[in-house]
Amino acid sequence: METYTDFINYINSNLDEIRSNLIIAGDSYDYNIYKKNFDKYFHYYRSNKDLKNKRILAVDSSIFSRQLYSGMVFIMARAYSFSNKFVEKTFSAGIYDLNPMELRNFEILLMEHLEHKCVIKSIENERYDYIFIDGSYKSRLNHFNIDLKIPGNESFMREYFSTMNEMISMAREKGIDLIYIAKSSVDNSFRNLLINGLSNDEKSRLRNASDHLIIKSLAKEPGYTEPVIESSGKYAIMDILPEITDIPLKINVVSNRFLNNNASVYDIVDLIFYGYNGYRNYNIWLYYVDRMVKFRKKEVENLYMRTFERLTGIPFYESRGDRRARIHV
Repeated sequence: METYTDFINYINSNLDEIRSNLIIAGDSYDYNIYKKNFDKYFHYYRSNKDLKNKRILAVDSSIFSRQLYSGMVFIMARAYSFSNKFVEKTFSAGIYDLNPMELRNFEILLMEHLEHKCVIKSIENERYDYIFIDGSYKSRLNHFNIDLKIPGNESFMREYFSTMNEMISMAREKGIDLIYIAKSSVDNSFRNLLINGLSNDEKSRLRNASDHLIIKSLAKEPGYTEPVIESSGKYAIMDILPEITDIPLKINVVSNRFLNNNASVYDIVDLIFYGYNGYRNYNIWLYYVDRMVKFRKKEVENLYMRTFERLTGIPFYESRGDRRARIHV
């Protein structure tokens, strides 16, 4: 219990600082600055529309990796798509020579790459109105800055962006809206909208704050932020707060229809509200596909690893036991 006592002492000694990082005080300079334009760009809204007839697809992925005694890393990943039933899958497995930083980046990129391929397979012969993808489109574009060379697969980054562009082109041609949802986000697109027009001196006095911190501090009811069209003009960013007791959802939308038609903004907001089912189940479609695709320890250990040993004739030794086995979703 000694460490628990230390924890309590830490909380009590740093209470004001902790609170200031989780809520903007109503009597602070920052609060008053953000409040000036908040009600202009945050639209209070509730939706009870029945959207059962919409054709919706959701895609998600999972990955398992294990450090081998040889120094190499075994990686196995899969992506599934789900509508009202299982639709498509993509799978990848391999042994790679990667350092810890390369491994971290590659795991993220590989899961996203399989999701892109899964979407392409899913929409080749089926029509959908919307596709939900877990994560952020903006962060995927930022992968342009990653210089990752995979031994034996040096063209991976080129294939990643080629596949993503193919997915987006197919979706645009078929009139499908791609909706990316992120529960955690440090993006500040909404903040930039609120402080637009302030002097440099006024901006310099503000503490750094994420959009979600601002919305949680100022919003009184559920609603959504004014969509911000990114400078490229290819996608829009908005935040939706479906329940005042929850945190906002960061939404990225890739859609010609959304960018050119204000009515489609309400369609997507209604859809997010309709699919929301609480803090742990913030999107019913992503929730179901996540449950399907997630690697589970018993599945990996008792099926996949046992099969690996049986087919190769080599025991699946680990360098540091279970501590080096990682499952991500």
